[in-house]
Amino acid sequence: MKKYSFIFLTLFLPFPCMAQMPKLVINSQSECAELRYWPLNGKQLAFYNLGETVKINPGEGTELVLPQSETIYNIQADKQVFKFYATAGSINTITIYKDTIIFEGENKQYNTYLMKASKSDSYCWKYSRRRDHELRNVANISEFKKIIDKRKKADNDLLNNNMLSANFIKEQQLLTNLRYHSLFLKKLMTLYKSPELNEEWLNEFHNTEFHFDNGLSRQSEFFNEIIKDYTCIQAFVVDTISPQSIMNSFN
Repeated sequence: MKKYSFIFLTLFLPFPCMAQMPKLVINSQSECAELRYWPLNGKQLAFYNLGETVKINPGEGTELVLPQSETIYNIQADKQVFKFYATAGSINTITIYKDTIIFEGENKQYNTYLMKASKSDSYCWKYSRRRDHELRNVANISEFKKIIDKRKKADNDLLNNNMLSANFIKEQQLLTNLRYHSLFLKKLMTLYKSPELNEEWLNEFHNTEFHFDNGLSRQSEFFNEIIKDYTCIQAFVVDTISPQSIMNSFN
């Protein structure tokens, strides 16, 4: 009897587990031939797209059963790159047009938030890419922090006004901090060897918690930049190591 009970449990126990996996239906109206997705679960760095690839037929719905729930995924479809979040057992739909992405389903509010938050990501990335960025000529740390604090408040207001879970909000608040920590370090890098890099900037550097030992930090696409810039500032600014001496050691 125990033998048959074991066989029965072996056959039927996996089905409730499978039922908890989120489902995603992809509708593409463009000529997107394939879609790639990978979870931002901290097991791999966010900027490495080592994910699954699925074929997409324009005008037809493609259904995916995602391997994890309560996890943000990076999705790359043609030239569109965006984030997607799914709770356990949820069913969601993404419709991809040429320049537009529409979210529907049980987690619409989460994914609408992530899409809006991506504008703040873009704001931070553009500091290194555009000379007309509003923070380029800001050399006073009080002015810098005033601009950043205003943007962080807007991001957190958006996060708290969308009926999201407490755990999701907590995680996103940490990722928001990392986004602007990365921007702060980029600003310090541009002030290197400048007389405007004074003790106030360095005190802010020393007093900032960069969350290196937090596993969630590795889910941030800014984490790699933070590590590189923090190391450079610590070596060349704080410890006053000459970059030339390092180059000479390689020679």
